[in-house]
Amino acid sequence: MLCPRGFGSSSFRLFEAMKTGRAPVILADDWIPPVGPEWDRFAIIVPESDVTSLPQLLEAREAESVNMGELARDAWETWFGKSVVFQSTVDWILDLQRDRLLPESVDGVLFQVGRLTPASLYRHWTQRDWRRKFGAMP
Repeated sequence: MLCPRGFGSSSFRLFEAMKTGRAPVILADDWIPPVGPEWDRFAIIVPESDVTSLPQLLEAREAESVNMGELARDAWETWFGKSVVFQSTVDWILDLQRDRLLPESVDGVLFQVGRLTPASLYRHWTQRDWRRKFGAMP
């Protein structure tokens, strides 16, 4: 099943192909695979510049298609199926929290500082001045 990259590093077509037991044919340059499965076992990755040779590439691997489709379905069940997706998501979030470089409190302060711009500082200064002069916000 042809799976062009999409706007992100993958697309819903990739997961549809796996769920239906079809070997995904990923058409993308610099594809970053989602964490989890051994993609090389069941997916065919084709650079966008090779799109015209796609029929020949697929014909050469036709004998592998059924086995690759079964491996794709197994990988979907293991990594993205209903019975595991919630726990996998929780595990990934906990991994992110454990591996973060800065404590959450420091990260929040840096986020707020990053939001400061000359326009926001001016707006803050003028609003404070307005309150001082008139006792209320406009």
